[in-house]
Amino acid sequence: MPVAVETLRLDQNLSPAAIDDALNRLEQTARLTGKAVGITPPLPVVIDRLEPWIRQLHRDGVALAPISAMVQ
Repeated sequence: MPVAVETLRLDQNLSPAAIDDALNRLEQTARLTGKAVGITPPLPVVIDRLEPWIRQLHRDGVALAPISAMVQ
């Protein structure tokens, strides 16, 4: 059965700084391993931090992909 393994929960600490740190760690994992899976519920504070992070990913050479692309 195909599965995708969670790399990091983004909502462990809901302070904006902690979410930013989690997103940075997720990005670093993706750079090191070629992929990373972040999991979070659609909480307003997380969405607020995701928006600027997503906008800068392409500029930094990282692409978002659907979870189906992470399935092994």
